[in-house]
Amino acid sequence: MAWRALRWWLPWLVTFGVSSALAYAAETGLEHSARSASTAQVQVRTTTTAERWVNVSAVDREVEVVRVRCLARPNTTTGDEVRVERAEFDRLLANMCVEVWAD
Repeated sequence: MAWRALRWWLPWLVTFGVSSALAYAAETGLEHSARSASTAQVQVRTTTTAERWVNVSAVDREVEVVRVRCLARPNTTTGDEVRVERAEFDRLLANMCVEVWAD
């Protein structure tokens, strides 16, 4: 009797174990790629020689946490929009901005 029950449950247990392992691997890979993509945007440089207003957003796992407008120093950014990890936000504002305005 126990052998029959084990033979019936074993394929279900194996299927559950394999699908759980695949789901965990996919989640870990997507989280890592999203984190490295948003962090890479911090390292942008340009040849602009004038100060200009830029939107700066801090993100935490692709969810926008803080958004401000910043008067950027010359040669600090190429675009009108900068997205950074929340941990890098204060350091970036200190190095890049002359003035900061909250949206």
